[in-house]
Amino acid sequence: MTTKSIISAVHDDDLVHFLEGIGVLAEVKSGRATCKFCRQSVDLNNLIAVFPESGDIKFVCDREGCLADLAEHRSELRGKEPTADFPASVAL
Repeated sequence: MTTKSIISAVHDDDLVHFLEGIGVLAEVKSGRATCKFCRQSVDLNNLIAVFPESGDIKFVCDREGCLADLAEHRSELRGKEPTADFPASVAL
């Protein structure tokens, strides 16, 4: 039996509007956003994903190790319900 996972995606052309819509654009543009996994600064050039966790928005940078950590983190969360206001992880 296969497991299905829904991932919402945002096109690069819509990224700024999306980040503004969820209230984190200023944080990303100012360099205050950090990667959940490596804690390095995340900006519009290296942002690969955002997702909700414990009422906060988490960011993931494009480093190979962080992508692997994101995949592992997502597999740990399988079966948990997404929130209504932010339905699923968003890979960019």
